[in-house]
Amino acid sequence: MRRGLQFASRILLGIALVMLCTGAAALISMAPARVEGGIASLNLGTPQEGVRISGHQFTCTQEPTGDRCTVEIQGQPLVMQVTYEDGMRRAFHETASCQTTYGDRPVECGLYYDYATGALPNLEIQESLGLSQQTIQQLRRENFLIQSNDNSLLILVTSFAGTCGMLTALNLWLYPRPLSRSFVGFSIGIAGVLAVFMFRPGYWLYHHFLGESTLLVMAGLALAIGFLLGMGAWSCSRQIAKVMSGLSAGLFIVGCVWWASIVGLLLLGYVD
Repeated sequence: MRRGLQFASRILLGIALVMLCTGAAALISMAPARVEGGIASLNLGTPQEGVRISGHQFTCTQEPTGDRCTVEIQGQPLVMQVTYEDGMRRAFHETASCQTTYGDRPVECGLYYDYATGALPNLEIQESLGLSQQTIQQLRRENFLIQSNDNSLLILVTSFAGTCGMLTALNLWLYPRPLSRSFVGFSIGIAGVLAVFMFRPGYWLYHHFLGESTLLVMAGLALAIGFLLGMGAWSCSRQIAKVMSGLSAGLFIVGCVWWASIVGLLLLGYVD
């Protein structure tokens, strides 16, 4: 039974690692921050029933006073023109305007900026252009990475980080050999350091009362206390020390995966 659980946990941890690498590669390839054209994305239709199309799908040409992008939807070209009165492309441009046509028909549009896409504007068209539901579903599949909002991405990242942490803790608990005293102390100490930086009270204290040096002192104390706690647990009961070490390592993995994912999503332009 124990061998079966150990094998299953290792397989699941390997699957999680493959998913992490595959997901990272897909996110990088379609990142809003890596769009090379003049328009970051297009929101088509209402937020509930519409679709967001990535700028990676557009064919763009740069003009002296703006950018002209085209994408074919349901057999007809959607042409988007962004004009800058001063000819300068910059974030939150005050005088930028847009014009769009679908086929031969002019369509009303608007534009907005966000921190995620920088100097590239996002366009929005309130009407659905008469597209069929099948076409909208196809566009959602082709642009699935940018359909989620910030809250959905946060829930996904937190769930994945928690899963990785639990699998790590389970693997350490099922590890057939005894853990060394130094490993137990170090893992619990690192978990204490991570807790100082993760939990909101530490963040609040740092920004309101404490300086950077004081926060580092708190982290050092957390490391020392955690190390001593781990050493004491190892001396009292190897099994208890193993459980504590597994939980601490799991917490460490949760924090690392969560923070790395959030920073990655920010840098790639998926959240702002």
